[in-house]
Amino acid sequence: MTPWWANLVSVFIGGVLGGVSSLWGVKLVQDRTDKRERNKLEADNARELDKEWRTKRTEGYLAYVNAVKRMRMISAQMAAELGLDDESEPLDLPEGTRSLVLADEARGITNEYVNFCGGATVIKKARTLNDAVWRLERFARQRYPNPTPEKWRRASATYATAVDDYLTEIRSEVGVPGEYLRREVVYPHADP
Repeated sequence: MTPWWANLVSVFIGGVLGGVSSLWGVKLVQDRTDKRERNKLEADNARELDKEWRTKRTEGYLAYVNAVKRMRMISAQMAAELGLDDESEPLDLPEGTRSLVLADEARGITNEYVNFCGGATVIKKARTLNDAVWRLERFARQRYPNPTPEKWRRASATYATAVDDYLTEIRSEVGVPGEYLRREVVYPHADP
């Protein structure tokens, strides 16, 4: 015969084990739920951060290309004053030189942003674009040896290709959908 208290001890141990098992099960479910929520929150934060960086990179990349285009526009106006470009309105050389210096400063500042935020291919395309716009600047500042309208047109075509290559690469890097259409360089007033 079993002592009366043995049944009580059995019931007590069974109750304790059942309670502990229940609590352990609830804790496991809660831990799994917490982990899932934490992972979701981290994924949401990563997506938001990626979106912010993509926006900032896009703004910086476009600020750079706009500064380069400003340099190109001023160079073309100065080249028109020199008789090299028949597509742009002539710009007084001293005034153009001052504007060109300011435009190059803006290009330099925005180029540093590209160097900081851009991938290796974007940086290479930006460097090629820098070289192309500096060539046009040398024409405008009368530092290019034996300048001719034909040499100017070739340098302008090289610049247009460099801009297209840069824009194609930044579109790819920031995920702009659709196909980029490259520009056609046509000089309607050039000799046939």
